[in-house]
Amino acid sequence: MLPLAPLAYSHTLAGCGPRNVYVDLGASWCNTLQLHTQLEEAAARSGPWMVYAFEAAPLIAPYVESCTVELTAGRPIPPAPVPPTGSTADFLAYVRSNEELRVCDKGGASRIKACVFALPAMVRNMSRLSVDPVLGSRETVEARLAAAGHACPERHSYTAIHAAASDANGTATMGGGIEQLMVGGSKPLFAGQSGLYMHNESIGGQAHRSQWDVRSVDTVRWIQHNVRPEEPFDSQLWTSTESSSPHKPVSEQDFFVLKMDIEGFEHKLIPSMLEANLTDLIDVFVWECHYGVIGSKCHSLFARAASVPGFLPKAVYTESSSRGHYQKMELPRREGAISRMTGRHEGVSRKRIGRARRALK
Repeated sequence: MLPLAPLAYSHTLAGCGPRNVYVDLGASWCNTLQLHTQLEEAAARSGPWMVYAFEAAPLIAPYVESCTVELTAGRPIPPAPVPPTGSTADFLAYVRSNEELRVCDKGGASRIKACVFALPAMVRNMSRLSVDPVLGSRETVEARLAAAGHACPERHSYTAIHAAASDANGTATMGGGIEQLMVGGSKPLFAGQSGLYMHNESIGGQAHRSQWDVRSVDTVRWIQHNVRPEEPFDSQLWTSTESSSPHKPVSEQDFFVLKMDIEGFEHKLIPSMLEANLTDLIDVFVWECHYGVIGSKCHSLFARAASVPGFLPKAVYTESSSRGHYQKMELPRREGAISRMTGRHEGVSRKRIGRARRALK
């Protein structure tokens, strides 16, 4: 596959002023497309938002596309063709709140899932899901990625990027059938296949497939080229004529909210962001880390991120035990690098480290 064309630097947006940028890595069934409005740091911002929704699953792509179109037009998110859930806990809660599905609310989680997925109406709806090859094409993905560097919005805009967020341009193989997309999300093969729901391959149409090769995007490079970092104020450039104003010149730094729930790709993406020295860039970071990736552990990944001054913002959120809600993490902080997240961590109590570890699970 040919590499993506060079992307335009957003630094060419002279005079645009600070932009509000929300990048949703792992949009799933559009449940987090408006998450930025629920986070206190982002909700306090004025002006329009540019939202970029990355989703790798081809069967979800047409729905995510419709969500972004409707939200950009100022209309609500449309109803989903199947339960718009991304975990077993969310799925069970949805079943218990839905009059048509409540008939299956008997027994344990495995029995409930098997019952719902066998309902004739569910089988029909799953079989009707189809893939739009245009949405995930190189031309569509590249054009939408490049447009971010030139955008100076006057109103809220939502753009779907139908590709996997990764550390390189190329192809990623994702595993998991349509049922898995409702109870946990498809997973990249490098993250392992443990925990995937047993797919019923008798489901008709394109939904019978349980493995897909999808486009992957060097998201680190895209962020680096299209989100404007904070630049130190240079008093020498503030001339005497400008100094008559009581305010410093308006910064063109973007306010950047990054949400990351990408089923294991975070173990590639975060190290790549650190290697690219993307510091003082993220204003609010929302993430969910997934265990089971060979050679990488969540607490080690977090400790590595926290050891780089300026990489993690003060506002870091993770999903709480009550699914769908996000809580702010208490970060272990001190001057200098954090070598390891252990009980001997200098300047951070064992209790605080325990809380941070539990928040990552």
